[in-house]
Amino acid sequence: MQHEQLNRLAFKRLASKVSKYNEFEFSCVDVSAVESAISVQAALFPDCNVVIAPMNSKLSTVGVAGAAFRNDNIQLCYAGASQYNTEGYSRPGNKCILTALPPEYWRSANTAG
Repeated sequence: MQHEQLNRLAFKRLASKVSKYNEFEFSCVDVSAVESAISVQAALFPDCNVVIAPMNSKLSTVGVAGAAFRNDNIQLCYAGASQYNTEGYSRPGNKCILTALPPEYWRSANTAG
């Protein structure tokens, strides 16, 4: 079974046991867009425990961290993969994505100065 199919099956199983969830898409390369998308989703469930296990690109993981830094209701966790898609994980290309984040990006909403 392909990795995407396994992921969808795992999502369906989890969704059958959890009453409040939402499926959505986000950027894999735009840190700010990821932070915004995660913040919007967290705001949809103000009375729920929001736990995120970022398992996509490194840039999207930074965006998730930014959302958590600025929203104390968002919790991050690490979920180790039971399988790795080593065959389709990464292929070299002729592009490199760089992003520059100002030092204040790493400050939480509650950090003064």
